[in-house]
Amino acid sequence: MSDFFSSIFLGVVQGLGEFIPVSSSGHLILARYVFNLDLNFSPAQYLAFDVALHLGTLCAVVLYFRRKIKKTILSHTRDQRKKLISLLILTTLPGAIAGVVFSDLIEEIFRSPASVASMIFFYGLLLLAADLHYRNQKKETAELAFPLDEKIHELPCYKAFIIGMFQALALIPGTSRSGATITGGLFLGLDRKDAAKLSFFISIPIIFGAGLIQVPALIDSGLNPRVFVTGFFVSFLVGFLSIKFMLRYLAARSYVLFVAYRIILALIIFGIIACRG
Repeated sequence: MSDFFSSIFLGVVQGLGEFIPVSSSGHLILARYVFNLDLNFSPAQYLAFDVALHLGTLCAVVLYFRRKIKKTILSHTRDQRKKLISLLILTTLPGAIAGVVFSDLIEEIFRSPASVASMIFFYGLLLLAADLHYRNQKKETAELAFPLDEKIHELPCYKAFIIGMFQALALIPGTSRSGATITGGLFLGLDRKDAAKLSFFISIPIIFGAGLIQVPALIDSGLNPRVFVTGFFVSFLVGFLSIKFMLRYLAARSYVLFVAYRIILALIIFGIIACRG
């Protein structure tokens, strides 16, 4: 596969997987295994290209939430701004610490196709459990005429930290950052759409940090500018459309479709692994 088409392929996977709960990193590993894809990047260029992909999805989420960001900066009171900054720190800190401490271990242990398929399957079931938990809670609170939804800006600090712990799990390929944080939000009482909104919004600092760390690799990689620009725009466009799709879809539907996809995909991969021996 040429570098140009590789950049398109990776941009699509990043744009979809960053905001749809199916795991972009897991899909990249599985695509190489199933289709024997030969992506013509050196290890240094892979790291550099990650910068382009993360910049694309970062711009997508900032553009989508531009009004909320502007309102936060200009319209909120000082206390509200401090609370929101605190929530962003609490949701980001566990993943940042885990990335520094465990990244090498995760790279060594959790990147095999069998491991990725297992994580896709397991966290699919966990997302299903969270969705059923939300559905049951909603039914119970409706009977009591008590609202379930907890608005994002009113989220208690301890819940923000727990969601941050879920986000840290996404370092393991096959987990899905959005899937993990949405799962945590559903278990903690957010409704489906608010859980997704929170997941997308708190992705801003974590995506920015991941991209910033890799800037030196970008400078030293010698990556073709056309490849960089292509990956950026593809991940930006696909990421923006993914956010719009998810929030519209969740206005009236559950996460069962994504759970079914994860389980079916995992079973297919297990079957391929068994056939290849």
